[in-house]
Amino acid sequence: MRYRVKNIVVGYPKKSEIIQELIDGFIKNLSMMISEDIVIDKIDEDYTTVEAGEVISNFRAKEEKTTKDTISAMKILERYLVIKDI
Repeated sequence: MRYRVKNIVVGYPKKSEIIQELIDGFIKNLSMMISEDIVIDKIDEDYTTVEAGEVISNFRAKEEKTTKDTISAMKILERYLVIKDI
């Protein structure tokens, strides 16, 4: 095994119950495929797309390949690290 994964971080919207149900289903399916030792953490993803748009606008000329989804994922992970004080 190349990496020893301890946690999986999943973005979770606070405002959309429909999307929450879809994500809960995804997490349930995922948890059946991974080790019981791996913790799946849900982190608030609200406004990460807006934050991603701000980051992209600052670097658009340099990094045209950067996408909002990638930066949103980075923001979700950043929130997780702050919450966990890592």
